Amino acid sequence: MRKFLLFVLTLVAIFSAPVLTISAAEGEQPSTFTISKISGTVYYNDNPAQNANVTINTGDNTKTQTNEKGYYEFKGISNITAPTKLTLTVEYQDNKVEHPINIVKGKTDYTVDIKISSKITISGTVYLNGDLVPKANVTLKFTSNQPKQTTRTDKDGKFSFKKILVKIGEDISLSAEKDGYKGAIDPIKITTQNINVPAKFSNKAIKLSSGTFINPNISGKVINKSGQALAGIKVTINTDGQKWTTTDSNGVY
Repeated sequence: MRKFLLFVLTLVAIFSAPVLTISAAEGEQPSTFTISKISGTVYYNDNPAQNANVTINTGDNTKTQTNEKGYYEFKGISNITAPTKLTLTVEYQDNKVEHPINIVKGKTDYTVDIKISSKITISGTVYLNGDLVPKANVTLKFTSNQPKQTTRTDKDGKFSFKKILVKIGEDISLSAEKDGYKGAIDPIKITTQNINVPAKFSNKAIKLSSGTFINPNISGKVINKSGQALAGIKVTINTDGQKWTTTDSNGVY
């Protein structure tokens, strides 16, 4: 009986011992694959950009240049894990654009076209004392030798300069005027960071102010109760410096 009990206890001890399971995948590196091709066309102002520098941030920061048709191509990009994100950087004529590429498992061929533009659209509204101003004259000026451009606000006080060619590093300024009232906004510097960001040049608000009332022409006629013109009458206007004039022989000042 003792031998049988000892045998049972031995079996329990054996089968109660902890079991260590080792996964075959434990300690292994994530699987990688090779992207067969990333290619596309670089455009500058809607035209193919030749000799643009294109870089992709793989381990060795692979570089290439576009051909005469603006085409670039990377082949056989190895040791890629998915999902991940690569960044395509394009540099052309002082312009720099970064474009993310979402790499997904199973896809090995990517086409990415890049559009760079030095043409911007500037839009906004003109106000006077909080009210929108229709038919206000709006002027766009450049620090380069480009001639200034002008437009007028519509019935809702809105204006727009479309597809304006600008240069990196220059300043542009906006001003507006109506009936002697003027207003302007601070100059905008064109940079590689903002030139391809439309929001940087939209919804600009130009506020006209009575404080910028310029060169008003005020005229009139002085008459008596009978409607006869009165000559030699002194007419005074109170400004920062008081001004006066006299009516002519027809009562006009």
